[in-house]
Amino acid sequence: MIKRRTLCPLLLGLIGFSLVPCFANESGKITVHINNLRNNNGVVRIALFSSKKDFDKSVHSIDQEGNSFAKAAVPVKDKGAVFTFDDIPYGDYAIKFFHDEDNSGKFKINLFGIPKVEYQYSNNPDTTMFGMAPYENAKFHFNNPDLNLIIEMMQINSHPHSKIKIRSSVPNQQ
Repeated sequence: MIKRRTLCPLLLGLIGFSLVPCFANESGKITVHINNLRNNNGVVRIALFSSKKDFDKSVHSIDQEGNSFAKAAVPVKDKGAVFTFDDIPYGDYAIKFFHDEDNSGKFKINLFGIPKVEYQYSNNPDTTMFGMAPYENAKFHFNNPDLNLIIEMMQINSHPHSKIKIRSSVPNQQ
């Protein structure tokens, strides 16, 4: 006969062990592919945000204030850049990036506040003339171990526009 003192820890151990697979993969990686930039100069500055508050604090910068969940400066090669955010917990995020052609770290705007750099957000939202997209329009839900975001910049009359495609190497589960 198994004593109660022995049975309780044994059951708790089995229950705890059986939950490990449920929580083992609560994070993944987000790989961002940015294509068709104007040139190979400088870097792409990219930031991943996990809240509206932090996203909104970085109006004309990617994240000089340190509000992002993660950020990087990625070299441009063949008019594109690729960066992978590793070990990102599942949740809601938004991405901002800009092409820092002179590697100054500055999001350059003209006298009227209109951006002079190529820039974009996740989900390809419509932006205002002054470049700010609302967090709600850039937000995406991340619940996949391997997500690929592909952003195609389009040059139209020397004004950068873009189109985004989201690809996932693992189908979304319902």
